[in-house]
This record gives sequence, structure tokens and C-alpha cells, in this order.
Amino acid sequence: MILQETLIKDINKRLLELEHFQKYIQPTCERIHFFRKEKDSSLSKEFRYVQIEDIVRKEKDEIINFFSKPRNIQVQIVDSQTKQIEKSFFILVNFSIKYPVWVAQKNIPKNSVLQQKNFKKTWVNLISTNKYVQWQDQDLFDKYRTKKELSANEVLLKHHLYLPFVLKRGEIIDVVYDHNDIEITMKVKILKDARDGEETTAMIINTKKEIKIIKTGQSKVEALF
Repeated sequence: MILQETLIKDINKRLLELEHFQKYIQPTCERIHFFRKEKDSSLSKEFRYVQIEDIVRKEKDEIINFFSKPRNIQVQIVDSQTKQIEKSFFILVNFSIKYPVWVAQKNIPKNSVLQQKNFKKTWVNLISTNKYVQWQDQDLFDKYRTKKELSANEVLLKHHLYLPFVLKRGEIIDVVYDHNDIEITMKVKILKDARDGEETTAMIINTKKEIKIIKTGQSKVEALF
């Protein structure tokens, strides 16, 4: 039993060292069926290291599907001096996939601007919750608004949010055109709604000419000729 427990710890350690498991996937070997029915005298208590069969790299969606159920992983026990394989067998490994998410710290009303101070980052198990969490960075704060009221401790998902229009049809605004280090400002009428970073169409008030514009900063809107 001591040998089995020691081996399980070493297998878990080797699994965690594999590149595929570095970020979100957490493998766990809980028992070794090989030792349950027979005592293997050929295994030395002084074994030095375990080799684990590597798993082919997969895309994120494929990884979630692949590790959604236990998998048989090949294990090889290798002599540290001769590098000879002493034993090769399969073990059943359970996996959990942890993913970083934002969780509301209080009730947040519908149409609220998303503010980081109202959220905390935590980790959820994708397999057990069956939720594919979309957000894991801070780019959404101060830009997005809530489509619905969020409850305290609710995980923030993509379908909870919308990106509001920052350029609205019918508005008359100043836009800037940079040409040969000369900055020209002109008044235009917005002809189509647009979100932050999206191009849209506007009409120059003086000439009635239609141009493309884009919002590039907190207050700056550029003309694109």
C-alpha cells in the first residue's frame, strides 16, 4: 500500500508537469487498478521517476470535450540508472477544468456600466457546472453594460452583457482628420449608430459629403478619407 500511495503521488506530479495541464486542466489519479488485485514484486520501492504518455495538443473546445470524462493514461516506470522501462500500464485519471471568471459581489441593476470594483475573480469547474465562461480578462470593464440584473455571487457570462452605441444616428459632433501632421476639425452628422472601435458613416455639415468615421479614444473621433 505504501508503494501504491507513493506511486500515485508521483503520477499526479508528472501529470501536472505536462504542458497541456499547466493552466486550466487539473488531472487527478486516485487509485491504480493494476495494484489492486496483485502485488507486483518487480517494482522497486526506490523507483526514481515515472513517464506519462503525452496527449496531443487540442483546441480549447476540444480539450473541454476530451477531458469531460475519465481517461486512460499510459504510465511507464523507468529505472533511473539504466533508463530501462520496468513496467508499463494504464491508469484511469479524472480531470477537472478550472476557468477564471468574474463573479458579482452585489446585486447589479440592468443597464449598469460594468465596473471592476463590483466583481471578484474566482475559478469554476467547467465540467461540473457545464457553463462555458466567456470572459477572463479586464477589457470589458467600463465599456460593457448589463442586459439583465445580476445577483450577488452570479458568474458573469457573455450573454449577460452588451456593448452600447457610442456614436448615435442624428447626432452632430466634431471629428478630427490628421493629414501631413496637420489636424483638421470639422462638424459632421452621424448617419448610422456605431460602437467603440467600429467604423460608421457621417455627413460633413458644410459640404454634405459622406465620410467614414471611427471613435478611437475616450473623446476623440477620427475622419477616414
